[in-house]
Amino acid sequence: MSIAVQFIGIDAVVKAFEYKKTAAWSIFQGRALLHKHEGKDIEESAETLQEFLQLISTGSTAIYTLKVYESVEKITEKTGCDGSFNFRLVNEDTRQRTNEYFDNGRNKVLERLEAIEQKLNEDDEPEEPPGVMGQLGNILLADPSKLPLLVSSLLSTIQLILPGQKQQPPPQMQPVYMPQQQVPQTIYPIANDYNNRKH
Repeated sequence: MSIAVQFIGIDAVVKAFEYKKTAAWSIFQGRALLHKHEGKDIEESAETLQEFLQLISTGSTAIYTLKVYESVEKITEKTGCDGSFNFRLVNEDTRQRTNEYFDNGRNKVLERLEAIEQKLNEDDEPEEPPGVMGQLGNILLADPSKLPLLVSSLLSTIQLILPGQKQQPPPQMQPVYMPQQQVPQTIYPIANDYNNRKH
């Protein structure tokens, strides 16, 4: 069985209470007495009512009942009232919009945190070691004088890998052989005859 609601929101409830022209009031949720005011000053009573409504206004769509009393010394769950009405502090549409607003904001915050965490994880990943050429480049940058040694080592390695290749010394170390000039035996008689004639 649904319960009829006459007013929605703090301002509407306070105005409805002031219209009753009574000072004493109580607020129930179902059969539970949540709060009461037994004073006799209407203005003070309205201020106290507004402060309490602000305390319980948490976005819930719960239904409350406000009861008013014209003359009463003690208010309990069984005290008879001189008037009452049901109210909500937040209607369903407002609650849904509020939830969607906070859900969207929370999702954006979570997405931002995930992006930051992913970035931190990427920064923590170790860098891949450089390849052979990268290592050679690092060595030369650190000490350029090692270039001849690296070239010699590289040539030796290539000669060991390629089959049928004999290791040759570097070009600057290649020995130069000067073969002795030999005169063919067939020209010896002609040379001797020329010498004899000359003499």
